[in-house]
Amino acid sequence: MAPESAESRPEVVVDSKSLEYIIDHVFLPPQLPQKDDTSPKHSLATIQVMCDSVTRFLSAECASLPAVQPALETLERFLQTVPGQDHGETLRTQVLRDMVAHLRIGGAYIQTP
Repeated sequence: MAPESAESRPEVVVDSKSLEYIIDHVFLPPQLPQKDDTSPKHSLATIQVMCDSVTRFLSAECASLPAVQPALETLERFLQTVPGQDHGETLRTQVLRDMVAHLRIGGAYIQTP
């Protein structure tokens, strides 16, 4: 599956608190002790920014597709599982079935009945 082009994706808009969360969790190592700052909103923003970044990277560096495509697929699958993302407030049964049908072990797809 070819990656969606960066131009065809909607632009990811991140508020300042989500951006601070992304910087703290992606670029800066955690320091103990600190309070738990876990937030579904910030986690979603982090995954959206990562997915957008990988897509933009691939549009500029197509030769990296074989190495990077599995990471992009993982990020896209994660976004499909987030409640409220194009499928209502709960995860649909069909979304779960599709994900199970496309699971891989060691680079090979699992065969489902």
